[in-house]
Amino acid sequence: MKKYKESSLISFGFEKNNDEFIFKKSIESLDLILIARLDREENISVTVLDSLTNEEFRLHLSPKAKGEYIQSLRNEIYKLEDSIKNSCAISDLFLLQWQKIIEYINQKYGAPIECMWKERFNSDEGIFRREDNKKWFAALLICNRKTLTGKGVGKMEVLNVKVDPEKIDSIVDKVHFFPSYHMNKKNWLSIVLNEGCPLETIFAFIDESYRLNGLANN
Repeated sequence: MKKYKESSLISFGFEKNNDEFIFKKSIESLDLILIARLDREENISVTVLDSLTNEEFRLHLSPKAKGEYIQSLRNEIYKLEDSIKNSCAISDLFLLQWQKIIEYINQKYGAPIECMWKERFNSDEGIFRREDNKKWFAALLICNRKTLTGKGVGKMEVLNVKVDPEKIDSIVDKVHFFPSYHMNKKNWLSIVLNEGCPLETIFAFIDESYRLNGLANN
């Protein structure tokens, strides 16, 4: 089952309408408009409007309908659905990691996630800080794949942690670990959460980050 993050949907071009998200795409070569809807149960449906009459077009729904025009329309619908899933959906693996990280930090360090940007960006991104000195020691963030890796499309979910600056070059592998997104790359690291990095490894980095941010004058 796929889940969708609101911030990714908005970035893609969806507009929120009550309990639905709606995205419209004009297919000028076919004189049609595709309207994608994501309902509150997170089901995607695509309807088609005739751009000239503004009436719903349904011929492609019939299994008997054939021809180049109908096939082109079906291909456009498939491409749109795939693009939405690739750009906005997060996998069950990531959801599990996201939840486990929040639970681990809260239980071990008593630090709840602070969703600092929710009002501005409709995002569940957030940071964790030490209680004693109020310093951040971890941050859950969403970034553009190309911004982090230099290539590709869609979103990536990352955990930023502090590391020993002398160790960063040996840790970065451009698969699971990257120079930090949106933070000082000299002593922060981005761990990609949906690329199979073991939770035990992620927890070890969290512990080290917490320790480093508790050192005097650090």
